[in-house]
Amino acid sequence: MARKRIVMNENLDRGPLRVTKSPRSDQLKLDDFFEFYKKFLEVKKLEGISDRTLEDYEKHYKPATINLRLRTLKAYFHWLYNEGYIDEKLYKGIKLMKIPVDLVQPLPKENIRKMLRVPNKSLYNGYRDYLLMLLMLDTGIRVKEAVNLEIDDVDIKRVVIVIRGEISKTRSFRELPISLDTCKKFREIIKMSKEYKSNYVFLNELGGKLSYATVSWCFRNYGKKAGIN
Repeated sequence: MARKRIVMNENLDRGPLRVTKSPRSDQLKLDDFFEFYKKFLEVKKLEGISDRTLEDYEKHYKPATINLRLRTLKAYFHWLYNEGYIDEKLYKGIKLMKIPVDLVQPLPKENIRKMLRVPNKSLYNGYRDYLLMLLMLDTGIRVKEAVNLEIDDVDIKRVVIVIRGEISKTRSFRELPISLDTCKKFREIIKMSKEYKSNYVFLNELGGKLSYATVSWCFRNYGKKAGIN
């Protein structure tokens, strides 16, 4: 088929989008551009185009996340070119962002041992934070995911932690195996959560949901007490 150019439609705000015909055979209205995009999504079976996703575009993203969006855009323009809807390889002009080198180094084993010795496990807060440390070492779970864990997310019988899509940064379901020792400690902390009639695993001093800010503050203090910069 002859390749057609995409041009602006002056009547974008009048009624729903629809495929329109142009007096020139080599041009398409912007309405058609959106129709093609819908078709593109169907062909590629892209997922995640929800209200929540659209709202996310108003936020500021890290370079790695921006690159995910750019790759989708590149794929779309590549598809438009291959299907003959545009005659320029626009996808070649989309450059990915440079991702800064992560200079954060993992803690040496000796420093990890120092950190684990700091929390006072005879107190709820200390026991809770000690378990959080073990959980992170076992699974690499993110703090924001950990503080949103609910009791039903801890599968004691199968010895795994379930990360629901709605609390996952990548919005994907995951199951993370944990050690038997960590699993035993989960039994104890879950009992405490049930005493406070809470669905969340990790609670604050008042029996409410533990926050990311509280964990960050506590861990910084543990680092100072352990002599870790």
